[in-house]
Amino acid sequence: MIGEDINLMFRPAPRLGRVAVDPGQLEQVIVNPVVNARDAMPNGGQISLETANVEVSEDSALWHVGAVPAPT
Repeated sequence: MIGEDINLMFRPAPRLGRVAVDPGQLEQVIVNPVVNARDAMPNGGQISLETANVEVSEDSALWHVGAVPAPT
């Protein structure tokens, strides 16, 4: 799927929290940008994926269905 001339790097953050997520949607969140990046690099290159823990503020939670703000 990625290609021989493309190096895929994955850097998970330590001690990641748990999330409730639809597996199919998570797959699309990962696959779509990777495929777009691959298509933009016909001569190869590197794609890096990183994860991080983030706190969702009250204002930010309003824009994301089902998101719950971090406790204060």
